[in-house]
Amino acid sequence: MDIPKQQLDEFKNMQEKYALDLSKQPLKDNPNVTYGQLLSPMELKVAAIMYSPELKSKAEGIYSSEDMTRIENTIDWQNRVAPYNRAPIEYDMYERHPEYMKQLDEFNSPEGQERRNMIKVRGNYPDTYEPFKPTEPIGLEKAKKIASFGLDPAKELQFDSFKDGVGFRTKLAFAPRKTTIEDFKKLGEQYGLTGEYRYVNPSDPSLGLAVKPEGSDDFQ
Repeated sequence: MDIPKQQLDEFKNMQEKYALDLSKQPLKDNPNVTYGQLLSPMELKVAAIMYSPELKSKAEGIYSSEDMTRIENTIDWQNRVAPYNRAPIEYDMYERHPEYMKQLDEFNSPEGQERRNMIKVRGNYPDTYEPFKPTEPIGLEKAKKIASFGLDPAKELQFDSFKDGVGFRTKLAFAPRKTTIEDFKKLGEQYGLTGEYRYVNPSDPSLGLAVKPEGSDDFQ
């Protein structure tokens, strides 16, 4: 069937628009995770057809029923999206970093401000100088991002033995930057860690891995 160019161009422009809108849309149970973080640009275009009745109606005027069925089955929603549709975890700074928060509260108190002002005056320091400011816990921002994806950053991977855990983490620390999920899985299996592996955030591998060990109901 020959499709008029105007009709096809109109569909493609609309598809681009709805794909962009969908990329910014958060998941139902987690406002911190968007479809754009989980799906590729091409997958977003396909998904837009299923999410927009108007776009789907136009697609049905272009594609055959067989093609529409293939489009509907293109994305493995259960694997690509569902695992990330989990409520975020509240990152309570006072609960997780009590000593740091105690120091920070003292730093921000009127007494703390007065001490800093006295030091600045005596030492002729610039206004931007902040003596006694406590140092943030290492990896704090990364931990907050992991919690925003519904995973507890303090929950460590469980191994059959301490030795296995040390061996896995040692090799993981020296793994190449472009190590794939399959590479991580093979490494984990060497130390008895079998199960489902995935990135905490597919669009930001630097946040690390989440693993659901065999027999477990949730990711670590």
